[in-house]
Amino acid sequence: MQQMACSLHIMDVRLLRVIIPALQEGVIPDLKEEVAFRAHRDILLNWSRKIVVAAAPLADTVPAARWKLYTQFRPLFITVDDPEKAVELTHRLLHAPQLEEVFDFFREELARLDPDRADDILDTARQDSAPGILPLQSMAEITESFRKYMLYQRRKMHSLLEEAEQGELTEHKLAKAGQRLAWRTCHFLANIYPNWYLPSSSFTYLDHRGDLGWDNVVADPRGMFARFSRRIPGLHDHLPIKLSEHTHTGLCIPPEEVGQALSFLMAGMEHPLPPHPKFGALIPEELQAIQEALLYALLHKAGVWEATGMLDPTRDLYPQIRDEQGEREDYPERFAPHQPASLPAGDGEQLLQQDAETWRAQTTPPITKHGHTPGTEEEPWVLKLLKTKVF
Repeated sequence: MQQMACSLHIMDVRLLRVIIPALQEGVIPDLKEEVAFRAHRDILLNWSRKIVVAAAPLADTVPAARWKLYTQFRPLFITVDDPEKAVELTHRLLHAPQLEEVFDFFREELARLDPDRADDILDTARQDSAPGILPLQSMAEITESFRKYMLYQRRKMHSLLEEAEQGELTEHKLAKAGQRLAWRTCHFLANIYPNWYLPSSSFTYLDHRGDLGWDNVVADPRGMFARFSRRIPGLHDHLPIKLSEHTHTGLCIPPEEVGQALSFLMAGMEHPLPPHPKFGALIPEELQAIQEALLYALLHKAGVWEATGMLDPTRDLYPQIRDEQGEREDYPERFAPHQPASLPAGDGEQLLQQDAETWRAQTTPPITKHGHTPGTEEEPWVLKLLKTKVF
């Protein structure tokens, strides 16, 4: 099969149990903690990318593959080589109580590569008045965008149900409905948790190789949508199970398999197989990105889910649910590409002040401390997800 770029997303069962029923019926959750976390994440991503641009001269001081790990594969600019330390720093950065602590953190990351230039690089980034890669939204705007996105998907599913009852469903409609349902569910997770980017080593690819044994840990994510599939005949067969094209979700590693997947992956990294005659060699930095995603998931008692087209740092593409997001996905030709307004020259400090005020206006949410609530009885679809293997 052809290798394709993908991203890995933290699959929080607690959050899925809230989102998936809301896509079908009932009360739309307010997701206050998740909204606050998303607001923080957007500020972090914007400054992280500015620092990466300002730090470009440092790329000559490290191997190219490591630079990609630091600046593309990881959720934020982190330069430590140890994967466990990198995950610890990611968590610490996402939960920094003040924005100034964020810049102190980035200064440490720059100093790890070049202590003499760290301050100058950070000052250059802080003075940069160019628009961020993500359009910043207020807490109220994010809340409303989340609500509209759920309602949009709910309308789509109700319309599909009516067509099913009238016998008007086509294979094309079922295929699009299955792809969008899985995509939008994963998109919620991608908006709330950090994400890792892989140019080629997707779960689908690793499983397809056959020589790595990944079928022991990957699972079929369609079980979580059993409620929808029972009501709409044929939908289950059109829910994506593996990556096959752009803007698709694929395989997952359920929470209960993350520890085994980590052991499995680390054994393969310590004793790598010789290059496959057809598929070639695996890229160590991509395997480390997978390891870090699994470590983060293990820390938060969550799983990991792959997707294409949701994250691509090489094109400044990051997951963000915005106003009319459902329409943007279904009818992209109606919407102009995002071009945030730039501040006047020299207003980098004004931008910094605005972000600092936004940061202070909300508390750091606790959702990434314990993603799953211990002792809570799981819904049937969760049990099915945890037990369903691909083969």
